[in-house]
Amino acid sequence: MRRALFAVAAVVLLAAGYVAVWFVGAGMVRDRIDQWVDDQRAEGAEIEIGDLRVGGFPVRFAAHASDFRVRTPDGLGWRGDAVHVGAPVWNWSTFAVRIDDSLTATLPSLPPTTLTAAGGDGTIVLEGGGTVRSAQINLN
Repeated sequence: MRRALFAVAAVVLLAAGYVAVWFVGAGMVRDRIDQWVDDQRAEGAEIEIGDLRVGGFPVRFAAHASDFRVRTPDGLGWRGDAVHVGAPVWNWSTFAVRIDDSLTATLPSLPPTTLTAAGGDGTIVLEGGGTVRSAQINLN
């Protein structure tokens, strides 16, 4: 009986520890996004996000942004209805990207060029320090 009670207590403690670790990780994801937005704004970018949520419990960290607009200082811009970026908790280097509804990109060319897509999906791969190693987005 004592062993069974110990086993149950161990499972409960492990589960509680995992939940705590997941929520700390989700907070880190949110902080990293906020820091990226602040860094881009400091470099002159204009960024607006209507709603930003972090979720995915229990096996993913996923960020969902809706009604977003980004314009870099050189004139490159994009806006969209919703973008979802997520990675499994065991692999923070490869992120799946899904764009819902519409995405509009503005290219700083002469004449100015606007591209519109009905959505898309892709992958972003990061290096150890968080630098983007590669990104591929397939538009619909």
